[in-house]
Amino acid sequence: MLVRLSNLATCTLLVFGFSSVVSAQTSTAVGQPTFELSAGYQYLHIPDRSFPFGVVVDGARQYGPFGLAAEVGWSRDSNDNANIGTTTNMFHFAAGPRWTGFSAGRLWPYAQVVGGAEVAHTSTDVANSGNTQTAFMLQPGVGATVVAGDGWSFFGQVDYRRAFFDETENGKINNQFRILFGARMLLD
Repeated sequence: MLVRLSNLATCTLLVFGFSSVVSAQTSTAVGQPTFELSAGYQYLHIPDRSFPFGVVVDGARQYGPFGLAAEVGWSRDSNDNANIGTTTNMFHFAAGPRWTGFSAGRLWPYAQVVGGAEVAHTSTDVANSGNTQTAFMLQPGVGATVVAGDGWSFFGQVDYRRAFFDETENGKINNQFRILFGARMLLD
């Protein structure tokens, strides 16, 4: 019985010893990146309408905890009401400052405010008609990056978007919310 107990204690010490060495190696191997490139899925919601499919690509240049981020995104929704098909595509192009709380750990919170243009294009099946509008947008958001390995990570983000479309025609689509998640490359 004593031999089994000493073997168990030895194995336990070895496992904890090796895991602390591996943990120390992985935490020092993850450094602050100079560039970040991301791609992900976005879900966009405007009052009375949701865009269940969307993609976004962004990039950031970090200068310490502060950086400059730029992103391009697209969301799509289609409806069939009374045998009339309507498809709406929302595009956005934006850039602005990003703050990231880099640490030795694997979780890096960040906040950003980007501004740019949003394009709403709606088309219907009736007589192939369509309507395109462009507006200035301002989008503050917060998120977190979870470092998964050397040079790559996963992220999640929540944004409020204010689009300055003409209030009299499209007042409802001015206040928008977005949920975003995806993968991010961390480049030195």
